[in-house]
Amino acid sequence: MKQQMNLLLQVSLLKCGVVIDRTSFGFTLLSVVMLFLQSSLLINKFQMIAFFIIVLVGIMQKYYAIRVSLDAELFAQLAKVITAEPKNCEIESELRDLDSAMLHLGLIKTNEDVRSLLDRCQGAFKLLKSQVACFAVQSMLLLSILLVQVIK
Repeated sequence: MKQQMNLLLQVSLLKCGVVIDRTSFGFTLLSVVMLFLQSSLLINKFQMIAFFIIVLVGIMQKYYAIRVSLDAELFAQLAKVITAEPKNCEIESELRDLDSAMLHLGLIKTNEDVRSLLDRCQGAFKLLKSQVACFAVQSMLLLSILLVQVIK
């Protein structure tokens, strides 16, 4: 039961990445539009560089968003398996099966040690933190562009 609650909490946290991803996509799209319209909008060099960095960081954020989304879905499915068969389910066996499937698809390189559920949750949370960091960089750059415009 404790493992099931840990998984459900992890899934809930990772699903927050969807909102971050959508907002980040908006920032990235806005930046691309601004870069295309730079000559007609009289965008200065600082703003151009900032918009370009927002686009690059947006691409990095998208990578993390895909990874976070995949982990959220995998943890949700794992929680369903544990819920369906709580007495017969051995989490290590399920994790071995998951690693075997990921190895077969080429998503991991080796299948030597089975990582614990806690290790997997910590790894997924690190990905979410990286996604949030990318979003924070985008937000700060966009805010700085707006502040420069207001100060002018």
